[in-house]
Amino acid sequence: MLVSRGQVNRVVSPQEKIAMNVEGIQLRFDGGLWLGAVSTKFGIVEVFFSGSEAGPDEKQVQAYRRFAEHLDANVARLRKKIFVGFLWHPIRIAINMENRVGVQFRNRLTGNQGKLILDEAPVNSPAASVKR
Repeated sequence: MLVSRGQVNRVVSPQEKIAMNVEGIQLRFDGGLWLGAVSTKFGIVEVFFSGSEAGPDEKQVQAYRRFAEHLDANVARLRKKIFVGFLWHPIRIAINMENRVGVQFRNRLTGNQGKLILDEAPVNSPAASVKR
């Protein structure tokens, strides 16, 4: 069965597993998160959205869409923020509760996955209007 909701398509398989297609990414619902993978010039990168069984959080999907317009360039820009960035490989894209996109990187030499770099807050978000 296929249920369409704008650019988001929901598929219920015979095993009652819930899957969706968002912007060409096949997502599956698992433990409160929507999980998928996207291809970048750096390789395959996991993508996470929060949401309910009905679908991923629409604000997070919109934040991802803005980020994904120039996916490779945005990932490369965030990677440059890490000291010796060429040693770090992107492994995961996640959107936080403020709808900021973050990319997690793994060190190619040590396997350390400790670097999560957040994109700047969107211009129209409340966090962007706070003076620091």
